[in-house]
Amino acid sequence: DQHDSAGNRIRVDNGMVGVNYAVNFVRPVPLPFEGTVEAWIDRVEERKVTVGARLAAADGTVLVEADGLFVVITAPWISPRDTQTPAAG
Repeated sequence: DQHDSAGNRIRVDNGMVGVNYAVNFVRPVPLPFEGTVEAWIDRVEERKVTVGARLAAADGTVLVEADGLFVVITAPWISPRDTQTPAAG
């Protein structure tokens, strides 16, 4: 289970798929990188989950900001395919 920014629980038993993402490089990211990565759930609307993320240098300077939209997969989307061999005919 995951939680949104308000602490509400959302079930993602079957997984999620990414619909779109936006990544904004605010400043160059030095390599090797030392700092923090933060990620959070902004909003949940039925099966739609909006997320945000931030990459910051060790001194707190924001280097990258990102957001994305994911959709929770429902059981019919992940049902196994019929594996029976068709009868010869």
